[in-house]
Amino acid sequence: MFGESHPVYATSLNNFAGYYSNLGDYSKAAELGTQAKEVLKRVFGEFHPNYATSLSNLAGYYSVLGDYFKAVELGTQALEIRKRVLGESHPAYAISLNNLANDYFHLGDYTKAAELGTQAKEVLKRVLGESHPDYATSLSNLATYNYLNGNFREALKLWLISVQHTKDIVLLQFKSLTNRMRQSFWDKNRLYFTDLPSICVKAGGHDGVGEVYDNSALFTKGLLLNAETSLRDLILESGDS
Repeated sequence: MFGESHPVYATSLNNFAGYYSNLGDYSKAAELGTQAKEVLKRVFGEFHPNYATSLSNLAGYYSVLGDYFKAVELGTQALEIRKRVLGESHPAYAISLNNLANDYFHLGDYTKAAELGTQAKEVLKRVLGESHPDYATSLSNLATYNYLNGNFREALKLWLISVQHTKDIVLLQFKSLTNRMRQSFWDKNRLYFTDLPSICVKAGGHDGVGEVYDNSALFTKGLLLNAETSLRDLILESGDS
């Protein structure tokens, strides 16, 4: 009815690519995503948000496949289009910056990753605010890039801020979660808090290491106690002993 040069056909291709991605078949996802990209380019032209999204999705598939050079190529195209069409104060532009920073990180170019990560952090701070989880994540990513690049003082400064933001977010979320959800949340996020002290020790000899280590350790114990209490409640509720 629509033909292969219709936006609906491209949408279907993108949807199927997403399904295959969820199934873990990223090669098939990349194949379908490439077809969708070509249809959207033909229908809308290169300077359209939908075309940029198809590029970004495709870059993500190649990134998971380990082809980071291809991911950077596609991600850079998406970034430039979003900058031109949506502007530098749009969340999608920040997403492109973050994704591209991650690809450069995997390529071992920590300087470029930090450059892009810094831009992403500033956009997210301006657009979403400092209380948004994405902003806390951008701080953590940027801290990692700086740490691997040998900029330990900058990394520690970012980790300090990131830990505080993350703690605030966690505490807010924990209040509204059921016992099972609290345990699940802890299981998914425990590594962030348990790994941080050891990272700080590796960066020893710089201001703030002790503060990060102690605060992170104390907060981790608090979360563990909360999660363990929740688990005991679950056992009592179920009648098991």
